[in-house]
Amino acid sequence: SGLVSQARLLDLLDHAVRAALPAPLASQCRLVNTRQSRLILLANSPAVAARLRLMRDTLTDHASRVSGRRYDELTVKVGSPAATVASTPTTGKPLSPLAADHLR
Repeated sequence: SGLVSQARLLDLLDHAVRAALPAPLASQCRLVNTRQSRLILLANSPAVAARLRLMRDTLTDHASRVSGRRYDELTVKVGSPAATVASTPTTGKPLSPLAADHLR
């Protein structure tokens, strides 16, 4: 499926890009997407984003070699790579005995 192959490519590229970075910097970012010849990274802070932008040629060359596709542009966004959508616990009404029996 196209979605599965895209997810595999993103995972491959994420590992490749991080491998090309110094360890302290690699833990502060992740690859989040690609668009045509552009890599899109998410950095923890503006300082990390600036360092990644300075390493554009190294990162795009490394990603191109690993994937066999051409990447020559880099976009770095600032956010939290570990951020996930927070799930809020529901405090809704409990199931009725009839509904609970139906689900078993």
